[in-house]
Amino acid sequence: YHSGKRLPLCLDLRIRPGAARLLLGTSAAELVGRVTPLSGLPGPATGRVARALGHLGENTTVEEMLAVLAELLPAAFTPRDPADRARARLVCAAVSRLSTGPNGVRPPSVAVVARELAVSERQLRSLFAEDVGLSPKHFARIDRARQLLAGTAGHPGTPVPWAGLAQATGYYDQSHMAAEFRALFGVAPKAFVDGRLPADTPCSARVVR
Repeated sequence: YHSGKRLPLCLDLRIRPGAARLLLGTSAAELVGRVTPLSGLPGPATGRVARALGHLGENTTVEEMLAVLAELLPAAFTPRDPADRARARLVCAAVSRLSTGPNGVRPPSVAVVARELAVSERQLRSLFAEDVGLSPKHFARIDRARQLLAGTAGHPGTPVPWAGLAQATGYYDQSHMAAEFRALFGVAPKAFVDGRLPADTPCSARVVR
């Protein structure tokens, strides 16, 4: 929750699981907990994107920045090598199976997903570490929490039915939901939704120059 330094313009780019390696040229695991200049990454498109963004002036608008990215990024996310295409399909399939299903259906275990995808558990964990930056189990926990937060949006101005929402998003019960959410975010779900977040702390990310 560290607010960080003030920047003239900041753009968050959400990249689908498995696509970061195609764009950035390195595994997601190598970037976790680090702040790395775009120009310092080995991806084939990162240099072009960094140069294009570097040519933008201080008064650049978000729309102008998005136009540059829309022109340069699609090709970077298109795997040309058959092995990369197969890997991307495998990552997408694994992410889909490890996500909470409709009506709170919990995803199968890592062992079951590995068997379904015809890979070993070790290969699946390695795949997630390199292409997603998380372990399969941790990804599933975050996915449940995201669905929980999305579910609270359906109750504006009214009390959130936490017990029912916990069941609908794949938790065993409300206490399981509260414990897992607090472990991820540092506060209880209700406190988070009410805007009562932990105090800002200095960012612990390692800066790579």
